[in-house]
Amino acid sequence: MRGLDGRGRPEKVYALPQSALGDNLSVLADAVLAEAGTSVRMEALAKRLAGESSFANHPLAKRLNLTVEKLNEMNYHARWEAGPQGPRLIFTHCPYAAIIGKHPELCRMDTELLENLMGDSAIQLFKIGKEASSICVFAIGR
Repeated sequence: MRGLDGRGRPEKVYALPQSALGDNLSVLADAVLAEAGTSVRMEALAKRLAGESSFANHPLAKRLNLTVEKLNEMNYHARWEAGPQGPRLIFTHCPYAAIIGKHPELCRMDTELLENLMGDSAIQLFKIGKEASSICVFAIGR
């Protein structure tokens, strides 16, 4: 450590990143959803999460890529793949895992979010933790 006269080694300061310190957001979200009950409109939440993002005017591949990019900014760990019945969006992480057991309506919000972003219909085929699945899968445009 440098002394007042400027001699010595430079000072190094170490700290944990904010993300490692944790937060209380899952508890707060659980409380808000429980308090609001059925008055929470998943469609409105999905629109709010999508924000100004709507990729409906782009070609399909571009819509899928932009949607995956937006979802990954929100920690879904998403990707898409082509299939014989059309494209499928795959989430390998649920950002609501801490509360999804008490609030399965968040899966409906995810479906609405995809429909807002893609400008197309979405159907959830598999859910993380259900049907022995470690991923969520949504069919697009069926």
